[in-house]
Amino acid sequence: MRTGRGDKERSAWRGKFAAPAKAPPMGYDELRKLYLARLRPVVAATRQCAPLRPAFSFIWFERTQHRDPDNVRAGGTKLILDALVMAGVIPGDGAAVVDGFMGDTFVYGEREGVDVSAWTPEANAPAWTMAVPFRLPDLNEMIAAARQDGILTERTRQARRGQR
Repeated sequence: MRTGRGDKERSAWRGKFAAPAKAPPMGYDELRKLYLARLRPVVAATRQCAPLRPAFSFIWFERTQHRDPDNVRAGGTKLILDALVMAGVIPGDGAAVVDGFMGDTFVYGEREGVDVSAWTPEANAPAWTMAVPFRLPDLNEMIAAARQDGILTERTRQARRGQR
């Protein structure tokens, strides 16, 4: 004789406590274009050229500790480097151009955004620092947008077939 919850009770319990799935408001391409457009004036205001083979450091400002730091870093770093390339600050964001990343610091409080610094290997101080005064999407938001567009599933299928 079974004494546990039945299937109907179990699914009702899950439905009662599970967080509802939220669809992202836009697809990946729209999300990327929106944030690159928002980053364009911030990057232009720095009017700096990055040193040869810069290493980047980031200070992320979040209001709460709700978002995972690794996801915040992944999504934000992608958009920031893309904006730097589009503005001509760095010629590319591959390993031949970017020396690496020096680390991340997270500060929790009233401010949202990120301070980005470009360093040369020899320097004791950054060549320049750029302040982004708004919240960037994290990796989960970017993945959800890519799934909505169908980009992620198509690329996954291609990778499994060896087409990429």
